Amino acid sequence: MWKSHWNKVCGLFIILGAASLVTILVASDASSSNSSPSADPDISGAYLLAFHAFDPDAGNCDDCEILKYSVRSTTTASVYVEPSGTCGGNAPCYSTIQTAIDAASSGNAIKIAEGSYDEALSLSSSKDLTLQGGWDSTFTSQSSNTTVNSLTISNGSIEVDKLILQSSSSGWTFTEDNVSLGITGVSPEAILLSDDSVRLYVTGGSQGMTLYRASDGLTFTEETASLPLGGSDPTLIRLGDGTYRMYYNDRDTIKTATSPDGLVWTEESSTGISNTNNNGAWGVPDSVELPDGRVRLYWVDTPIYVTPPNGYEVVKSAVSPDGLTFTEESGYRTENTNGEGGWADPHVLLAEEGNWVGLFSFIPPFTEENPNEPMTIHVGTSTDGLTWSIESEPIITVSGGHVGDPASYPLGDGSYRVYHVATSELNPPHNYFITSGILKPK
Repeated sequence: MWKSHWNKVCGLFIILGAASLVTILVASDASSSNSSPSADPDISGAYLLAFHAFDPDAGNCDDCEILKYSVRSTTTASVYVEPSGTCGGNAPCYSTIQTAIDAASSGNAIKIAEGSYDEALSLSSSKDLTLQGGWDSTFTSQSSNTTVNSLTISNGSIEVDKLILQSSSSGWTFTEDNVSLGITGVSPEAILLSDDSVRLYVTGGSQGMTLYRASDGLTFTEETASLPLGGSDPTLIRLGDGTYRMYYNDRDTIKTATSPDGLVWTEESSTGISNTNNNGAWGVPDSVELPDGRVRLYWVDTPIYVTPPNGYEVVKSAVSPDGLTFTEESGYRTENTNGEGGWADPHVLLAEEGNWVGLFSFIPPFTEENPNEPMTIHVGTSTDGLTWSIESEPIITVSGGHVGDPASYPLGDGSYRVYHVATSELNPPHNYFITSGILKPK
């Protein structure tokens, strides 16, 4: 409760408030005998004090003097968030965290009721805020946590307490075609041709790779082709002159071959990328043309051979100005997950400046205690193709089996037809076959 004392002799107006003491000198004559001070708080915790001094000798308000001062308490002002907008009677109260951030002033503590909020938070103004999660419905106890999707700060600063950042559900959906393609094998690679038919290169068969074609992307027939003998895990790019370059595994080396039509291939050279530790889990390259015209090649490796479950695959990358001579990029594009599984089978769907989307296979920790955990396929995003954020929830699974080796072609509406390997059993996996479905943004 605010109290006031007016000293007519000294002309002092003293305001006593919680944790604050302010003295204001009044500029009007000491004979002024009528006054009406008022103070109203704003959201920043400051009080705008308006003092009206009235001179009775003037007989009117022409000589009134209005003095205004901003008075800030030494305590931090609080803003409250609770989905119903009641906040246990505390004010100011907002039903969303972002609204509170937008309304708050620098120095505010935003107290948020416990629970999950489907919000991607951002701060773009020069404020210094504190987000305090986990408050109970009366905001008297902070014993839990608050979960949000993300927090982006482009200006100002935010200090967080009991706030958990957790990715929201995938921005993609996958619907199986529920059509038998009649193709067995692994590591498919899909190419959309000029007549809108689809060519599918699959690892399997007596020559190492087999070629199929479908006018509708679903009804495939085998094509006669001259493919690199003994090669596997192909990935293709279309060159500027309309010809094709293939990157493929040849035992423990990634090699290249070229073709004018995608049917007859001439072996070209080695990329210099090889299996450095003689690991069985190696290769499965994926090639992508960068926005600046260079070629990036991704592949799977196990840097140091360690018997599972302690050693799992990582994804490496290298770049080339001409598609032939590659320089390995430092670090790993994906890390192993400390005995909890690893990432493999990279496949880039979209490579735009600042906007990358890819698919990755999750390799679970195959242990005696848990021998039946399936391989799954997940969506990953990146701003540069180097640092990837992979969703924890899978986008592609199959009942009673494993999935992996994704490949795709664009459908022209922002969606993709994805081909992938599936098995009919978990442990051990049986009947490797190719299946498909539509991946589209929500």
